[in-house]
Parts: sequence; C-alpha cells; structure tokens
Amino acid sequence: MGLVVAVVSPVLAVAFVFAVLGAAAILRWPEIGFGVAVALSLQAIPGTWTPDIPLGFFKLKMYELAFVGSLAGVFFRHLGKSKQKGELASVARREWAWAFSTLLLITLAAIYSRYYMGNSEMVLSTTRPYLALLSIALAYQLMVDGTPWQRLDQLLWISGLLVSGIVIIQLVTGWKIMDARVEDLGLSSNTGITRSITGVGTLAQAYAIYRLSQLTSRQAASPAFRLIMAALLIVAILGLLGTFTRGAWIATAMGALVTAYVFNGWRQLFKTLIAGTVVLVMSLALTFIVNPRIGEAMVDRALSVSGEIQSGSSYDWRRQENSMAVEYISSHPLMGAGLGGAYKGGSWNGPGSFINNEFFIHNGYLGFPLFMGVFGVGLLGYFLLRMIRAILAARYSANREVASAAAGVFVVALISNIPGPVFSKFAGLLIVFLLIALIRFTGAANTESEPVNKLPQ
Repeated sequence: MGLVVAVVSPVLAVAFVFAVLGAAAILRWPEIGFGVAVALSLQAIPGTWTPDIPLGFFKLKMYELAFVGSLAGVFFRHLGKSKQKGELASVARREWAWAFSTLLLITLAAIYSRYYMGNSEMVLSTTRPYLALLSIALAYQLMVDGTPWQRLDQLLWISGLLVSGIVIIQLVTGWKIMDARVEDLGLSSNTGITRSITGVGTLAQAYAIYRLSQLTSRQAASPAFRLIMAALLIVAILGLLGTFTRGAWIATAMGALVTAYVFNGWRQLFKTLIAGTVVLVMSLALTFIVNPRIGEAMVDRALSVSGEIQSGSSYDWRRQENSMAVEYISSHPLMGAGLGGAYKGGSWNGPGSFINNEFFIHNGYLGFPLFMGVFGVGLLGYFLLRMIRAILAARYSANREVASAAAGVFVVALISNIPGPVFSKFAGLLIVFLLIALIRFTGAANTESEPVNKLPQ
C-alpha cells in the first residue's frame, strides 16, 4: 500500500483499494454485481457518481463491468462442480445456451457491419447493449444457486423508487444528479421547470408503482406498513410525473390495467381504475400545494398533445425519421444499414442535439430491420414472443403479485419502444429478461418437489 501511495495520489490509491475489494466481493457473491449493474444501468445509482474506465478506443461503463464481474463470479462458483440436477437447473442451462448463441450471432453481425459494410463509428456502441441478453440466464442461475427471488424483486422496485426520488430532487432543486437528459421544460409559461428524461428507467418506475400498490393493499399487513408503502407509492408516482414524458404516463397507465387484470380479472381492473384515479389526484394535489407551478406544468403537459401535433415539432420530425427508415429498409431488406450504419444521409432536418443523429432512430421496432435486416426481424419477433408467453403465464402464476406487475411492465416496454428504443438498450433488455426469469422461476419452482438452490459438492 505504501508503494502505491508513493507512486500515485492518495485518492487514486484509496480508489484502487476499494476497486480490488469490490471486485473480490462480486466474484465471491455474484448477486452483488448483478444488483449493482441493475441499479447503475437504471440510474438508481447515478452515473455521474461513477467513472467510466478507458480501454483504448472505448470506455467501459461501470454497470457493464459489474455485470461481467457477476458473470465471472457465477462461472468460478460452478468451476469444477458436478452438473446440477432438477428441472430448474435444466431450464438455466437452456437459457445459457440461447443467450450465448444469440449474442454470438449479434457479434457476427457486428463484425460483418464493421469489416464488410464499412460501418465504424457506431458499431461498438450499438452492439454492446446486447450483452444484457445474458441477464435472463444470469438471473435464473442466481436463483437456482440460492439467491431468493424476493431479493431480485425488491432490487427492481427499490431501484425504480430511487429513480423517482432522484427525479423529484432534480425537479425541485434544478440540480443535475443523473447521467441523463436533465433540461428545462421550455414551454412558454413552463420555462424554469426542470424535466428529467429517465428513458428505460421508466420501466423500473412503473414496476415500483405496481408493486407498491400491491403492498399497500395487502389486507394482512399492519396499518403502519401499509401507510409507509402508500407514502412510497406517492413518491414513485410523483417521480414518474416529474419526467414530463407523456408516452411514459400513458404506457404506465396501460400497464397498470394489465397488472390489475392479470392479478384478479376484471373486478380488480375496475378497482384499479378507481383507486388509481384517487391516488393520481392526491399526488397532483400534493404537487399544487408544495409548488403550484410544477402542478400547472404537469397539467399543461398532459393537455398539450393535440397542440404539439398541430405545431409539427417533435411529432413532425419523428414522422420524417420513420419515413426515412422505412425507405431504407425497403431498399435494403436483407441486411439493412448494418449495426452502426447511417441511414439518414444529408436530408435530415430534425434536431441535432445528439451526435449520432445520422444513425439513431427513436422507433425501436423499426430499428431492428433497419440495422440487422432479416435477422433483426427474427430477433425482435423472438423478444416479443417471450414477453407474450410470459404475460400469458403470469395469469396462472402461483406468485400472482410479482407476475402481474411484470406483465404490466412488459406492456410499458412494448408501448415505450415506439417513441424510444427499449429492446436495444442495456437497461431495457436487463429489466425485461430479469422479469421473464422471475416469472419462469417462480412458476417452475412450485412444480418441483426438490429445491435446487444448493451447489453439488
């Protein structure tokens, strides 16, 4: 340690020690690395608090490092052990096979895009999010190895609650805490209102709302517990409203209805409509009491949809972007533009606030055939099939609370993938496949007479 301090600054020396201890902990307990990856990718632990690690021609994100560390920890945990037995372990092996084979195909597509199609600038950045495909196998394996599924459930809704809490702080103070878009709402009288774009973090916020709603309504729980859950529910809702993202509002509302129906049929759906309206009104009323300008901005934002369409602002350039994508797909149906390929050319008249505006497309459904051609269509179809099967399985799950909340999040993801990509983002894939693993594990675990949460010696 003295030698290290003599060579580098004390701050770097302390950081090095903590890095070594953190790596050792993740390798010993892979679930820690998985939890850190989830929290960091969702901005529940703000990215501004963690450095990127420069590795030559690119920078490694801390959530990627934590995720890889968790994978390594699982690998070393099983190294030299005999094969686990039981249906749950068999499912885990099939998920590993699917995840690695799919990731290999995407890697080959990236190599083809880079060396045969001439794409270079954005190939790596558009390929690396698919590392999260391994999350379904990793999450399932962690549960098979003994990590309680309740811990992964809590990890996700607490992360969503933290995201909402940070959004509220940014809204009230104007501070930039998240490593994401934090900007002035900038609409006439609403100038000076801070808007936080949580992106895929909306999925975790929605999950927090659904799970906290369920915890609040538990009749067997103590009044104190239900009161605390109700207070946290209002925080989660206010955080979602604080994004000022109408698509997220609509998607979360639709997901809530699906959650209610999956949980207990039409009766629960109607009860949710009534209860949800009451809680929303209470949350808005609280906002008007604390800061009337923020409450007015939320109402204005919700009522300005038709005006924005008529003014032709974001609606117009998104439509232009979709038109250019469809035209490119129709002329290059087999391979598309390739991963990281430009498709807009010099005719793009939309906003240029992001440096990759020649490559980026907001509509996540068009993105798959646009950048991966026929293979992309198949990959997207498989993602949709897995989610639809999970939603159908949730209706008959023995753990109806978690399964119904997960089904609601799938609906949020399906809707949110239209205005912004979800299934080509690390955090989006991580959440979706974590929830699929939760539904599948809790369903399968109830059919096994022998638990398989212990490693063979």
